[in-house]
Amino acid sequence: MSLITKILLAYDGSPPAEKAFLYALDLAESLRVPFEVFEVLLVPGAPGFPSDAPSHAKEEFERFEARSQELDSIAQARGVSPSFRIVTGLAVREIVNRAASGGFDLIVIGHHHHSTLGQMFSPSVAKATIDAAPCATLVVW
Repeated sequence: MSLITKILLAYDGSPPAEKAFLYALDLAESLRVPFEVFEVLLVPGAPGFPSDAPSHAKEEFERFEARSQELDSIAQARGVSPSFRIVTGLAVREIVNRAASGGFDLIVIGHHHHSTLGQMFSPSVAKATIDAAPCATLVVW
């Protein structure tokens, strides 16, 4: 019996997230386990959203829906049927909460390489997720 029975892919549409999707798909296919593609949008009203920042929520939802269809086609061609979920809020908190509430055994997440200065101003979601995750986390870059 595998220790991994359910996979959560933290997805943001970036190149590292696209690569993480392929890892999650390979694992789901090999282990014959379900996986969920999970995206968190930071929108007006969500904690941490700057009050003076413009909202692109509608465009982001539409982008995720369109990309979800493409990802689903790729997965279906390999005999895997991922689920897709999009929520609003702060990425790390929402990813960790979803992993815990959904009973996931593994989080797969892409990592953006930042310079030391960049890390000071834009902390890594992947690193923070590892620290707070209720399960194993696979970081892809």
